[in-house]
Amino acid sequence: EFAWSSPAIIAIYLFSGVVGNVASALGSPHTLSVGASGAILGVLGALITHTWVTWTKTDVRIRAARARGLAVTLVLLVGSGFLASVDNWAHFGGLAAGMVSGCVVFRSELVFSGWKRFVIQSAALVGVAVMAVFIVMLFTQQREDFAVEC
Repeated sequence: EFAWSSPAIIAIYLFSGVVGNVASALGSPHTLSVGASGAILGVLGALITHTWVTWTKTDVRIRAARARGLAVTLVLLVGSGFLASVDNWAHFGGLAAGMVSGCVVFRSELVFSGWKRFVIQSAALVGVAVMAVFIVMLFTQQREDFAVEC
């Protein structure tokens, strides 16, 4: 929070949580899943984006430490995905949402200029639009397999 501000963390966390849950509902419609792991991984995704967009402005030692920490975390994340009862849809949906929202939140810190900056910002915008479409699909889809019997 110190580095990014509370509103930025809250926005990334909430957006990633929603997208992670939507990805879980669309990817595994017959599975009940609970937890905040999609939102937590969204914050990790935003850290990946922040590390990438500020790479050249960051001290070499800090870059190396962040890169090692992120690599270990991602290896553990992928490895834990092979365990039973781990919702990979929520994890990777939240991670992707965090990376995209990081591009939006940290756009002023982009070290790229010209067409590279435009491409990165456009990709982030497209990512947000795609995620919005998935959310709309979830709430507008007629699904008989979700019928509740009383």
